[in-house]
Amino acid sequence: MTEGLRGMRAWSMRWLSFAMLMVMAAVVGLDCVAPPHADADTPVAAGEYIPVTSTRLMDTRSSGGALAAGETRNVTVSGIAGVPTSGVSAVSLTIGGTGATADTWFTAWAAGATKPAVSQLDVPAGVSVSNAVIVPVGANGQVSIFNNTGSAHLIVDINGYYDNNQATSAGGTFVPLTPTRIVDSRYGTGTSAAKWAAGETRAVQVTGQGGIPTAGVSAVVVNITGAQASATSFLRAWGAGSAPSTSVVNIASGQDAGAMVQTGLTSDGKLNIYNNAGTTHVIVDVEGYYLTPDNDAQDYFVPVTPTRILATSTGLNAKQAKMTPGSTISVPGRGATVNSTIVVPNSKNVVAVVVSLTEAHNNAGGFMTAYPSDQARPTASVLNYTSGNNLTGTAVAKRVCPELCVSGVA
Repeated sequence: MTEGLRGMRAWSMRWLSFAMLMVMAAVVGLDCVAPPHADADTPVAAGEYIPVTSTRLMDTRSSGGALAAGETRNVTVSGIAGVPTSGVSAVSLTIGGTGATADTWFTAWAAGATKPAVSQLDVPAGVSVSNAVIVPVGANGQVSIFNNTGSAHLIVDINGYYDNNQATSAGGTFVPLTPTRIVDSRYGTGTSAAKWAAGETRAVQVTGQGGIPTAGVSAVVVNITGAQASATSFLRAWGAGSAPSTSVVNIASGQDAGAMVQTGLTSDGKLNIYNNAGTTHVIVDVEGYYLTPDNDAQDYFVPVTPTRILATSTGLNAKQAKMTPGSTISVPGRGATVNSTIVVPNSKNVVAVVVSLTEAHNNAGGFMTAYPSDQARPTASVLNYTSGNNLTGTAVAKRVCPELCVSGVA
């Protein structure tokens, strides 16, 4: 999300875990109006993305009460906020945790399926955090969310959905990009060189920047970061229309935090970003975009069961040791295997992956970035963290060769 946040250069070592959430499959020669049917090299549920107006589906602070330790709560996602009741393979959500009585974590999955052994949002006690997740939808149109320890409030917002090959309406297929910074208010990149004020909204240009074309774009995938916040606050991001009541990033005073965002744009290709309280710098890194349905198809989306594919704490597909500052770990992409089970097909048609990156037990602040192993490390980053907290970030659709690389910098 943001590289080079000054004042974060102390020695830092941290455990790392990497969970595979979804893959993108390239299907050559198919028009995106008709999602592909299965063949020998294409998963069945490959689909396209349709953004919706960001809408709050659950807030346990106002209804239902906090989740207890070990509790699972179901959230209905189909038939709400423009999401149809059928033909949906997965949804794009922002999940938030607040008011936790102990350090805990949430995980989300398709209702009715087996709970995966991964975390998708680490929630420190007394801190408000959020993360973007893409979750397959259960047969009853619901997703399940589990809280591990203590009690914690849960907030769930929906931002869009993926259709499947039984869908009748067309969505957009994905084009992954090399992560590129297009907005940084610390230096006047893409906006004025000044912090967002309390209650301020700025429209920043997205199309025509960082490899995104000037036309034919239905939605974008960006990482939005709040940095050097003077007060506890949150950021909102949206395209056309009035501001939603939902948030995309929660920021604690004096800390830096960010999250992945999938959103539509205004008619002239801009993204509105609002800061609620205090002053904060805002950084935007672009990771890719979705085409409008009238464009030729690119990469289709395939949800998989969330699976941990690397953990330095246990030695899963990596040396059992904490990452040191400036170090890099290679993570399997195509053909990722755990306990002799293939998580991602070893196929050239797998061009990108969606992963959840978690750092734990660090002793200083820093950031991490993820990128294809055959490319240079980008200036954008995926996850910013502060000393002592376990935090999770989501990286969407990094174009992959056989492997991804993860670099940690303090």
